[in-house]
Amino acid sequence: MRDELESILEVDGVYKRYARSAAATRKQLSEVFLCALTGRSVERSDHQKDEFWGLRNINFSVNRGQAIGVIGFNGAGKTSLLRVLGGQLLPDRGEVRILGDSASFIDLGAGFNPRLSGRANIFIKGAVLGRSQEEMEAVADDIIAFAELGDFIDAPVNTYSSGMNARLGFAIVTHVDPSLLLIDEILAVGDFHFRQKCLRRVREMRQNSSFVLVSHNMSDVRNFCDEAIVLERGAIVCKGTPEEAIEFYQESESRLLGANQPEAGERFRTQIHGHFVKQEDLVEFEHAYWGTPSGEGLGSFTIGDPVGIHFRFRLKYSPRGLRIGIPVWNQNNIQVTAFASFQKGAIIRPDTDGYVSGFLDLSRSAFNPGEHLAVISVHDNKEFLLRQPLDVIDIQGKPMTQYWGATHMNHEWQGLDFQ
Repeated sequence: MRDELESILEVDGVYKRYARSAAATRKQLSEVFLCALTGRSVERSDHQKDEFWGLRNINFSVNRGQAIGVIGFNGAGKTSLLRVLGGQLLPDRGEVRILGDSASFIDLGAGFNPRLSGRANIFIKGAVLGRSQEEMEAVADDIIAFAELGDFIDAPVNTYSSGMNARLGFAIVTHVDPSLLLIDEILAVGDFHFRQKCLRRVREMRQNSSFVLVSHNMSDVRNFCDEAIVLERGAIVCKGTPEEAIEFYQESESRLLGANQPEAGERFRTQIHGHFVKQEDLVEFEHAYWGTPSGEGLGSFTIGDPVGIHFRFRLKYSPRGLRIGIPVWNQNNIQVTAFASFQKGAIIRPDTDGYVSGFLDLSRSAFNPGEHLAVISVHDNKEFLLRQPLDVIDIQGKPMTQYWGATHMNHEWQGLDFQ
């Protein structure tokens, strides 16, 4: 068996330069052409007007069986890095050493001839990945069985849906046993059944293959990767465990985007159904925030901590059917839950001055780790008086505990003998 610390990928001082204008692009192309004619290196140590570094001094290595995550804001250089690693782009400086075979998930359908059948494309894709016809013949039946395309395997690929293309591409790439896989937001494809097959296949490959995973899904990075790096403006600004990298990234996000945004709501805008409302002639909104039972505000908490939502507002009239609702969304566009005062079967009565103050105790809630957005909604019968977002809360998991899905339920295993 090979040494588990055997290096598969080494990235040494990689820089990649981009042009901002057509003139700068033409200048770069002429420079490359001239260097090709003279046999000189294209490397230069600076960038000129209308140029910028998309990648700057990237250094890391990946050992056999290891998975490293790459996270960062849009435009940070994540896709550029994958393309350099996959050989689609050449670095302007530095070196990428792949000590084995590589396969890229950047486009699972790349290398397919749309006019030929899926069966024929198995061999075409295999050739793109550096495999001989004999090698592909040895695994073709396994690929066809895994892709689950049935009779469509002999139909032209241009009749396939995008999901069928991805399934065939995934099956081919993962059956040529590459030393290194480059994954761009595609850890599994297809329906639930097929996703489970994909995840199981990737897990089996962890013994001999290494992975570089670019993802905006912090749960994937946390659960799948051994290490992670954070890119910012083309440079590595943090390298460490997934938890360390995610914490650094989230702190950077707060610093760059600001801690208070409807501000908080803007990042979750696609997850919110409806509009923010504040009828100031009817309601005077004071606050709504995550905090401890004693009233201390929180930006994050660990599952199991005493926590909840404080709120206070004043009505300028006498309502007939006052209710409060607080829906909560997670960072994956999923509405996790919603809390409603009328579940108690009664309407709310303001105090003599029109104030409504309260605390929603969520200490025993079943949230999973990740960023969450709560929205406080106040309405009189069916009329919305107020609908405003709270600041985003970062919910931390307990150490050495694994979480799945959007939420968890309190439970107990019985009748088992645990060691």
